[in-house]
Amino acid sequence: TAVGAGCSHTVLLDSCGFVWTFGRNIEGQLGHRYINNLNEPKKINGLPTIIAIAAGNSHTMLLDEKGHVWTFGKGWDGQLGHGDANDLKVPKRINGLPRIITITAGGEHSLLLDENGFVWTFGQNNYGQLGHDNENGLHIPKKIENLALISAIAAGDYNSIFVDESGFIYSSGDRPDFCAPKKIANICQAKLITAKGSCNIV
Repeated sequence: TAVGAGCSHTVLLDSCGFVWTFGRNIEGQLGHRYINNLNEPKKINGLPTIIAIAAGNSHTMLLDEKGHVWTFGKGWDGQLGHGDANDLKVPKRINGLPRIITITAGGEHSLLLDENGFVWTFGQNNYGQLGHDNENGLHIPKKIENLALISAIAAGDYNSIFVDESGFIYSSGDRPDFCAPKKIANICQAKLITAKGSCNIV
């Protein structure tokens, strides 16, 4: 029911809530306890029912039916959200979060949207893509302050995009003066956004 594509790995979600992965696995982004590459999809065992998936360059994110987030793969920039920079070969749940309803992965950063409309970000922040008005990376999720209630999120390699409940779009990252989310002029009532690399589509 869903497909996620990283730089060199692929994540599949089937109709039963099982996750299948294949491709490059040097950082453990396939979630199978080893770093062997896989040429065919293999199911990750031991997970709860998953309802959403996301793939960064070399890390993977999963959202289960209870609103918990699981991450694995490359952790060098803190994009796994566990308070360190370690790689993980198996999925690990991020603790201390409210119920999450949407996940998305940038190149080396991660975004979460909770049930109350707040956005949490972590990982690489060299371009201000985390939206906290600075360029400091984060190893644990942090809520973006002073942002309208959000209904949709997307992430490119070095930027993040947010749609509020009124359909206005905000962007952070990709340039030093966009370290905090800024409203994009002349676009409103957006419903769906996507971002990849340095391209944003509304």
